[in-house]
Amino acid sequence: MLPTFRSFVNTWNIDEMGHMNVQFYVSSFSSALAHLSDMLGHGLIEARDQGAALTARTDQIVYAREMRLAVNFMVDSAVIGVADDHLTVLHKMINLDQDEMAASCLSEIVMRDTTSDTDRPLPAGVIERANQLLEDPDPQAMPRPQGHTPAHIPRNLETARKLGMTENCRDLVQADQLDAFGRMQSRHSMGCYSDGASIMWRHVGLLQNPEETGVGGAVVQTHMTYHSHARLGQTFAIYGGFWKAGSASVTSAQWILDTVTGKPITCADTVAVMFDTNARKACPLTNEDRAKFEAKKLKFEDIS
Repeated sequence: MLPTFRSFVNTWNIDEMGHMNVQFYVSSFSSALAHLSDMLGHGLIEARDQGAALTARTDQIVYAREMRLAVNFMVDSAVIGVADDHLTVLHKMINLDQDEMAASCLSEIVMRDTTSDTDRPLPAGVIERANQLLEDPDPQAMPRPQGHTPAHIPRNLETARKLGMTENCRDLVQADQLDAFGRMQSRHSMGCYSDGASIMWRHVGLLQNPEETGVGGAVVQTHMTYHSHARLGQTFAIYGGFWKAGSASVTSAQWILDTVTGKPITCADTVAVMFDTNARKACPLTNEDRAKFEAKKLKFEDIS
């Protein structure tokens, strides 16, 4: 794997759970992709000249270990698949202080028009360099199988309301959230999901007072799909809800939707756990907890 990012966990990366917030994992993987794009011969200069950039269409992120304050870490990246229309890229985040994998991200990378958000064929030069960098994936970094929202479910405002999704957040795209092409960075999509998660937990009657109880929520794995990219001043809302509860984890769907058109910007399926902030480990779900999820879970079977 190739070194593509290196940094340090700062105080402003830490959330109420006492570890690095998920949005900063995503930011690290985005920076890693920028370095890998340079290695593939289609970095910022080429992207501006051609009006198209190597962009993640999907990200499957595994949060394997906590990243606490002042940790040194790096990201290694590898091309593990090459097709005519996309590359498969694997990023591995390594906690250098503990010499262990903290997270990984399996991405489907496309050549996306930076104005229209449509996908273009990969240039021959990119495919050639990608084949030169091609390697077998690190099994440790590959995501585990995860449940996904059924494919036939339309991701839009009408469906969100039919399902009874809660409106978790409502905002607009700010200037400091944009990338080099005027698109909202994927980090901020993940930040919206993180903020909305607390509202979803409270909607089912759990994690009401994490500071008092010492129990909060932590993400284990997320599958994100980038349908389009929000632009400066664009208004959006985040709708979500839980649709599965197991012995120790729950799975949710969250959609960032354009408030004018109702169309999806990004959508995510996320596996999360209840997390003991003192013991620093996941808490099992009780029968009472699962009953609360069952009472308010999303019923995809009601959507034809």
